[in-house]
Amino acid sequence: MEDANTFERIVRVSRRDSIDEGLIELGLPNEVTPEALKHVPLGVAGRTRVTMFRLGRWVDTDEELREEFLRRDLVPADANTMIDLNVQHPSLLETHPNATHWFDGAHWNYMSFRERLGAPLVVVNVNRRETKRSGWQPFWWYVGIPAEYQ
Repeated sequence: MEDANTFERIVRVSRRDSIDEGLIELGLPNEVTPEALKHVPLGVAGRTRVTMFRLGRWVDTDEELREEFLRRDLVPADANTMIDLNVQHPSLLETHPNATHWFDGAHWNYMSFRERLGAPLVVVNVNRRETKRSGWQPFWWYVGIPAEYQ
């Protein structure tokens, strides 16, 4: 399924015990909050298909974003899949700023790949934003794994 707001890629996912290895492999500047790393999903190694979708509008909350993943029968991509997607398809960071999120039982967390001020940046953080218009901006592409690949 491909159109202006959705496309798929095949990713060879490496098994890592922590995302530190992957961040070193990427060699990109990063902002990582230790609290977000406590519950970061790492996924499993192997080939998988990912679906990237863009809504082109503000998404006010992570709950609303969760509903968009469910509507497409997608599970938010894990950290290793995100790292390997951006290693294997390096132009995505510039052309398709991409992100995933997960709930740790208390807070939503996220991992994003994009350019900021003309330089690439990877962010792993806890999302503590609770107000409208402080959620996900229209430029984001969200990365999910089809449920049948889980």
